[in-house]
Amino acid sequence: MFGKPPTVRSLVCGGFRTMALCEDGSVWRWGTNSSRGKPERIPGLETKIIVKISCGLYECLALTETGEVFHWTNTDAYGDSDPLPLEGAQGASFYDVVSGKFGSAAITTTGEVWTWKTTPFGAMASVPTPVKSELQGKFCRELVCGDVHTTALVTDSTTGAAGVCAWGGNSFKQLGVQGVASASESEPQVIIDLQGVEISLLRCGAYHNVAILGPWMGGTRFTLVAALREALRTGILADMSFSVTGLKEEKKWNVHRAVMFTRCKKLSANAEVKAAILNGTEDQFVLSGLEGKGITADHVDSVLEYIYTDRCPMTQ
Repeated sequence: MFGKPPTVRSLVCGGFRTMALCEDGSVWRWGTNSSRGKPERIPGLETKIIVKISCGLYECLALTETGEVFHWTNTDAYGDSDPLPLEGAQGASFYDVVSGKFGSAAITTTGEVWTWKTTPFGAMASVPTPVKSELQGKFCRELVCGDVHTTALVTDSTTGAAGVCAWGGNSFKQLGVQGVASASESEPQVIIDLQGVEISLLRCGAYHNVAILGPWMGGTRFTLVAALREALRTGILADMSFSVTGLKEEKKWNVHRAVMFTRCKKLSANAEVKAAILNGTEDQFVLSGLEGKGITADHVDSVLEYIYTDRCPMTQ
């Protein structure tokens, strides 16, 4: 079907299309018999490494490893458009995207939620806008969309307390908020019964929500390997950094103390460095002694990816 088939990482289904995200970062699509029955690679994304895809009724989304969002139409009657960068979100870096029936949403690397509306033609009906009010001061960990409502799993940035907020259509009481009888709520509403409750997984149907209680482990959006790769590439929650002398280009790598200590034998075997990592006495390191050995930033990137994921992209 794919020729030499790439390894499929995830599948998503929308109103008229099915999409596959492969381990090499490529994205494929196929749809109804009247339009497209065999998978084809989506044009315009060949130079991008995609880490997440989402497919709503009218709009498809793709998230790159660098935090860019691309979107395009997903309709049978009007066909597919080519992927375009998300308008109005220049400067923002995202780490998750979700699509609903008439709108989509994304989470930035700082935990902020952005939303926008779409039309039945797959076009954007509003400019992406950060969601404030009840989400102010909260870090969004997971986001799901129903037909006309959105639900967010959040953490209070000050207290660390978990919570769930919902907004949008409420004709079937899908927001789950006590005392709210309106047909819709434009601002996020706190679900009181779930305040302080740890939720490991949040999912959304057309007009309902479900949650599994327990410690949050990143949901099932990613495997652990993909989640660690995402943490490395975005630098989210990184607590130490290092640079390498002798490279042609200057670069600083933001990494995670616990991962580096656990995975890197040289660091854990060196008593001085080990103490610095454990005690937090050093937040920055400079690695020297590699001058003249032909080491590039790409080599360092590959070593770090191996440390985080057990995979070396330069050998694949």
